[in-house]
Amino acid sequence: MDRIVPLPGRAATRIRQEGYNWFLDGDNDEYISSDGMLVSQTELDAYKKAAEDCYEIYQAALNYVNQNNLWSKLDLPDAIIPLIKHDLARGLPHICGRFDFAGGIDDIDVKLIEFNADTCTSLPESAYFQNWMYEPVRQEYKGQFNILQLHLKMAFQELRTTYPDKLPTLLLCSLGYIEDQLNLQVIQNAAIEAGFEVDYADLKDVVFAEDGVFLESADGYTQYFYVYKLVPWEFIMFEEPELLKIITELSVKHDLIVLNP
Repeated sequence: MDRIVPLPGRAATRIRQEGYNWFLDGDNDEYISSDGMLVSQTELDAYKKAAEDCYEIYQAALNYVNQNNLWSKLDLPDAIIPLIKHDLARGLPHICGRFDFAGGIDDIDVKLIEFNADTCTSLPESAYFQNWMYEPVRQEYKGQFNILQLHLKMAFQELRTTYPDKLPTLLLCSLGYIEDQLNLQVIQNAAIEAGFEVDYADLKDVVFAEDGVFLESADGYTQYFYVYKLVPWEFIMFEEPELLKIITELSVKHDLIVLNP
């Protein structure tokens, strides 16, 4: 079949209206394609199965490492092991991750390139842009597989159900890059729909105190019981070891929830 189909325009007007013009300007001028690619239901099912199977393998491997105390095999700093064990014990869920696959079309097997389980990006493109680009051809082509927005909302709803006594205050933070901030807007929208009170701050402006995580304002300090960081764990491990120590203490002793765990 002819897989490449033209899409009317690039949904540029809607993308700009929603505040995502960064993805269209400057070096990103040709980032958003004017074409789409068709996949069959069989190919779609294979991608879904590959993602589910790979995630189960990752979980099984991590549980095996934990049960057999094989942490030294992972070449991680000793300081982060107690935090990993603690998050495993309390079963913190991943809010989202991104599988990068090769193959999957024209009878080529799906092959995993990378699983970004920590600080995945491409959220505006996946949650919003695809839908806006698909809208003009909705009558001509049979749907698309895109449930990220719904599943993000469900993930935060599940958190509220799991921790009914914890105030649903969520702080989003990053190192301040505009792309990270735009990706976190997707997380923010989903969390708000799930009933969270949400704020954003660059990491340098977040107060990690002995008894919690706070932001300072003219009205005083606001405490947050959930933190979603678009800051890689490896950055915290190797560049900010004191911050890692504080996060571990807050998680273990004060039940702070840091996402993704």
